[in-house]
Amino acid sequence: MLQGLNWVGVIVALVVSQVASWLWYGMLFADKLSQPMSPAAKTPMGYAEGALFSLVMLIGIAWVIRRTNRESLMAGLVTGAFLWFVFPFMGACLNWLYMGEPTSMLEIDGGFTLVYFLIAGALIGGVKLRGKAV
Repeated sequence: MLQGLNWVGVIVALVVSQVASWLWYGMLFADKLSQPMSPAAKTPMGYAEGALFSLVMLIGIAWVIRRTNRESLMAGLVTGAFLWFVFPFMGACLNWLYMGEPTSMLEIDGGFTLVYFLIAGALIGGVKLRGKAV
């Protein structure tokens, strides 16, 4: 099931997504998020768990890209946008609707997951090791 995935793209997307996450939540929206964030999330173990969860999502994105044969930068970008809309964004909308999550969190989390899925799709679809000439 995991054969043929673009592991180079997955690892690059993991590194880039962790940096983007730090910039988004740690710098850009740090003031708005200081209250709701769990203290456990700010520990080294919290960061490691976040990276592991992120890796699982990236493997899922890579699997869809591989299964749909959309292995290019632009096709990966479009696939990432589609996957964002039908999964994390709709999940965030359900949290807003049924759990009473504030719209500001929908905007912050929805915005970040859009950036995340666009970056992930583009990198997984477009970053590849070049084969050696034989």
